[in-house]
Amino acid sequence: MRKSMLSLAILTTLSGYVCAQNLETGIKHLELEQYERAKAIFKNLIKSESKKGKPSFYLGEVYLETEKLDSAKYFFMEGIKNDDAEPLNYVGMGQLSYDKNPTEGKRNFDKALELSKSKDTKVLGYIAKYYTTGAKKDLTQATTLLEKAIKSDSKNPEPLLLLGDVYLEKNDAGQAVAKYDQALKLRANLPEAYVRKGKIYVRAKNYQLGLTNYEEGVKIDPNYPPLYREIGELYNKFGKYAKAIEAYKKYVAMTDKSYDTDLRYGQFLYQAKDYKAAVATLGSLPERENSFYLYRMLGYSHYETGDYDKGTAYMTKFWASVPEAKIIAKDYEYNGKLLAKKGQDSLAIFNLKKAIDIDTANTDLYGEIANMYMTKKRFKDAATIYTQFCAKGLCKAQDYLNFGRALYQDKQFSSADSSFKKLTQLSPTWPNGYLWRAKTNHIQDPQIKSGIALPHYEKFIELTKAEQEKYKTDLVEAYKYVGAYQMQVKKNKVAADAAWLKVKELKPDFKEVDEYLKANY
Repeated sequence: MRKSMLSLAILTTLSGYVCAQNLETGIKHLELEQYERAKAIFKNLIKSESKKGKPSFYLGEVYLETEKLDSAKYFFMEGIKNDDAEPLNYVGMGQLSYDKNPTEGKRNFDKALELSKSKDTKVLGYIAKYYTTGAKKDLTQATTLLEKAIKSDSKNPEPLLLLGDVYLEKNDAGQAVAKYDQALKLRANLPEAYVRKGKIYVRAKNYQLGLTNYEEGVKIDPNYPPLYREIGELYNKFGKYAKAIEAYKKYVAMTDKSYDTDLRYGQFLYQAKDYKAAVATLGSLPERENSFYLYRMLGYSHYETGDYDKGTAYMTKFWASVPEAKIIAKDYEYNGKLLAKKGQDSLAIFNLKKAIDIDTANTDLYGEIANMYMTKKRFKDAATIYTQFCAKGLCKAQDYLNFGRALYQDKQFSSADSSFKKLTQLSPTWPNGYLWRAKTNHIQDPQIKSGIALPHYEKFIELTKAEQEKYKTDLVEAYKYVGAYQMQVKKNKVAADAAWLKVKELKPDFKEVDEYLKANY
């Protein structure tokens, strides 16, 4: 939708034109993005008025806003046919044609200027707005037109707002704000000025000042929907999803229900992790020719609700319709996760790797890929993934534990020990690092000739004194090693017996303990 054009709707109050109350009401609905209500009023006016030019133009604008270009063109042409002295419909035709045929577009604009003698600020403003925001920008021409509008009606704030937009397109935020402030001096209760100022500050990453301007606009006019949309977008940007949804609900309630607003609201619900509500909102929308964004959000949301069949079905539709330039890392991520749930691990891994290629910062995916490899007992592949991950300096303690276990299962014991050592350095009070260092060293010295595992088992025992029940099985292993070491290597019966008694305490059914206790050495 052409949100950037909305502020032009209230240009109907500009010089030389006092419109009927019904037309003003329709234009107000258009400004507030209440398109169905606006459409109904303009259609009635076309039926009831002898001069149909203006209502035809504004009905065409409704269709432009809702991206129904054929309908827009029809009503602009009807307006010209029924009231060829009304310049606005030529402006509408210029807007439609200029992108593909600048010569034709300019011819329509020139006709509108000729009919209005370049004095109608509505005409000047709409043409200037196109030159500011259209595909074929001409900021010099826009400035010239708006300066004429300001000269023609110096009391009107609208040309100043539009001139501020021109400066913003020139990346001159200071001058843009100055023009918006000038407009506010002419008309203090102008909420669209606060929307524009807020956007400038958000663009400059001064988010608090952006929010302040939006909130100031709400104080002035609490019934101006775009303010709530921008507040919602700002809160959403910073992950304050509850506040984002609250603001966006107000926006949706004040505007007509539409595909675009419901789609955006569904995205907010997804980001707020209210996946069931997201599915309910998004699932009610009709499928269109280019519905890839809808399919994406439904695929994601169904995965999160555990409906993997529907999630897979929507992602299949997504891949069939999405332009390549619109694919993002999360598309591959969710596709991979869904495929994993369907037992298609090889395809799942392929998709997750594609996600990492696009978004190298999504480090959680390394672990997911490695876990899939571990499940399939492809330990070397799992170790390779962790090697790539940790080489980026991104591995945390849990990652080094998993990395070490993959290396251990692949019989790369020396490398595994290095990984577990790194784990103990990162998390010196976590017993698991010492336990796995002990296991790794023990398997390299199975006959306990050197005792290289001893210090690691002893450290594990020390760190688990307060949680013996939790680590019971591993403590039995540790004390058995200590007992065997003291018996075989050190010939220290006192120390060995202490360890064997601890084994018996933890595992009374371990029959060999009594034999060890009776042994003389």
